[in-house]
Amino acid sequence: DEILKNSQFMNKVVEPKDASLGFDGKEFKIKKEVEGNKVNYNKLKNEVVGAVKTRSNNIELDESFYERPKIYAKDENLQKALQESNEYLKLNFKFNIKGFDYKLEGEKLADMIDFENNKLSLNYDKVSAYVAKMAEETDTYGNNRKFKATDIGEITVNPGVYGFVMNQDETINALFEKFDEKKSAQIDPVYDREGFERYENGSDLKDTYVEVDLSRQHLWYYKNGELVISTPVVTGDKAHDALTNKGVGSIMSKEMNKDLRGINFDGSNYVTPVKYWMPIGWDGEGLHDAGWRSTFGSNYYTFSGSNGCINMPPAQAQKLYEIAEINTPVVVYESSTNNSPNMLY
Repeated sequence: DEILKNSQFMNKVVEPKDASLGFDGKEFKIKKEVEGNKVNYNKLKNEVVGAVKTRSNNIELDESFYERPKIYAKDENLQKALQESNEYLKLNFKFNIKGFDYKLEGEKLADMIDFENNKLSLNYDKVSAYVAKMAEETDTYGNNRKFKATDIGEITVNPGVYGFVMNQDETINALFEKFDEKKSAQIDPVYDREGFERYENGSDLKDTYVEVDLSRQHLWYYKNGELVISTPVVTGDKAHDALTNKGVGSIMSKEMNKDLRGINFDGSNYVTPVKYWMPIGWDGEGLHDAGWRSTFGSNYYTFSGSNGCINMPPAQAQKLYEIAEINTPVVVYESSTNNSPNMLY
């Protein structure tokens, strides 16, 4: 071992390299193989040991002693892949995400094309990194948002249960499927969660939403930028620390004639029937009619508030129930107070 490892066989070794596809900025070309001069160490060692044992003076290092490329430039599969890869360069794959321009084509696409196991394919790791970055830049779930509050102007609102979350694995699979079809395509990303709408600027909160200011004890509903409902409300009881959580929720479902169950402030259980029930998050809170109340708004929530829900006058709750769609964002904030906890997400 010592003699062989210090011999000329192991010095100035040029590793063999397979012929491969390379992109020159305009098209794919074949990079020629490198023969190299690397000797197969174990074969050489066994031959030397055998020669010593048999007292043989000469070892003829024929071609079998050298490690050679597995793929040569004239390889039929590589030649075919060259033609196919340049055909792929004529294609583009656009991801349909409103407000964003994600497109795989040209050099960006070329960088993701591999030739392995005699087959042309996309490099999974590179595609995965691309989709992960795309998701990071376009997912809105769990983010703070800028919001134009009624009669106030721009504020920052907390995260909640609302927003887009891309399913990266399924989106990757969708790209691979389109790539295998060898046709340009527009790809719809797959989502685990989706917002109500994506707008031209890429945001998911703009023209249609329910707005609740806990400080002013008021609710507004805007549809396509037009104010449709404006009503006072009563929210979570401050005196008993049952404050309504703030953040961006959404109308997760709608149900009529629902019995709301929970624990009263004195520890007893309650069952409260409501006609219009619209949960807005995972905290058990929602929008509903409160026919037992004669007044809404003002500062009633500080001493006679709800258990966390947003109580509405029955006629206004009915109207919202009938016209607001499921998944409509519900923006809950405090404009002049700072009492409420953040919504779970």
